[in-house]
Amino acid sequence: MERQFYGVAGNLEPDKPDQNKTVTPSTVEQVIRADTGYELAQVTVEAMNLQSKDVTINQNGTTTITPDTGYDGLSDVDVTVSGILDTSDATAIADDIASGKTAYVNGQKVTGNILVANNGLYTEGNLSPRLDVDNYLHFTTNKSYKLILPQNAPIELASRGSVIAQVIGLTPEILKKDETVLGVTGTLEAGIDTSDATATADDIAFNKTAYVNNQKITGNLQNKGNISVSGTELTYNNYYLGFRILLNERGIISNNTITLSNSNSSVANKIGLTADKLKKDETVLGITGTYEGTKAVLPVGTKLSLSGTTATNVDWLNNIDTQNLTDIRNMFYSAVNLISIPLINTTNVTLATNLFYGCTNLQNIPILDFSKVDSLSNMFASCPNLSNETLNNILYMCVNSAVYVAGTMNLRAIGLSSTQAETCQTLSNWDDFVAAGWSTGY
Repeated sequence: MERQFYGVAGNLEPDKPDQNKTVTPSTVEQVIRADTGYELAQVTVEAMNLQSKDVTINQNGTTTITPDTGYDGLSDVDVTVSGILDTSDATAIADDIASGKTAYVNGQKVTGNILVANNGLYTEGNLSPRLDVDNYLHFTTNKSYKLILPQNAPIELASRGSVIAQVIGLTPEILKKDETVLGVTGTLEAGIDTSDATATADDIAFNKTAYVNNQKITGNLQNKGNISVSGTELTYNNYYLGFRILLNERGIISNNTITLSNSNSSVANKIGLTADKLKKDETVLGITGTYEGTKAVLPVGTKLSLSGTTATNVDWLNNIDTQNLTDIRNMFYSAVNLISIPLINTTNVTLATNLFYGCTNLQNIPILDFSKVDSLSNMFASCPNLSNETLNNILYMCVNSAVYVAGTMNLRAIGLSSTQAETCQTLSNWDDFVAAGWSTGY
């Protein structure tokens, strides 16, 4: 009979009877044979009785896991490990942990660096000794230095004597000879020679003492307090102006002031400041200047024309002497951008018609001398922006002009509008204007 066993084919002896065997599973190799006189026909392997087991183990040490009695083995094991701690959220570093101590941070074992002050701390590099204004000697640890302070135990901050001596200013020359303090040995010898001192009691502050020529002297110099003197003597040498007083006795001032004064006029007189040396209308020490500088004089017969100028002012006329002008007709005709004019010399002017005709932006005109002008015809025509002050000045100039022809003695004739004429009636020079025979003309 031919049979197959575990996939192996072979010729079995036909004259022996078949035998069936049942075996129990084992963790070691088994050899299964037929009994004597039999041919092995079939082997039945019994099913294993496996256990599913839950166990808890400690993270420290070794644990052996075996099936309970009655089981052939383990099918699966669910293991729970106790004692494992998540350190991933810890933040300390070595400088946050006491020296020699360890801790776990983010899964790593860290050994600390912080010095622990037990029964005293003797350190040099981590201290800052200083003598403060309160005359206390301070020992201060550096801010970058970490230290764990003990409980119920003394702590001492210490530094070398030479360092402390330097901080408090202890030097050999101020320490008695052969005396040693903080490692500093003194060199000062008694019996200082004061024979070359020259002060007297009148050179030393009141009630203060000093040794001069081996004698102890008490000072006489009184504190004079605050000194204030008005009308003092003045001194001047072209560079320095001085205020001088004479005290009837010696004295000192301490935390006090000396105030010496004199009048502006006295000071101006002393330094030689006069009106003719100051720019006109500038005031210094109560002196108002009159100096206008040297002006270019226009020749006799000159006719100056600025008609159509685009300038807003003609202040440069301040630098020209216009006393020889006689004819200024149309001088500023249609100067449409002109806003103001300076005071010019018009004492010899006789002709001035159309002087400001068409100056549409003109606002400010000073009082001009029209004492020789006999016609102001259209002088201010088409000048709509004249200020009230200028209108008042015009009233004055009319009254003091040489105009005497009745038909020309009115505001309309000189070019002012009816609106401007109404404004003129509210101004301070209006009464004099009317009294001189002038009118609005409207």
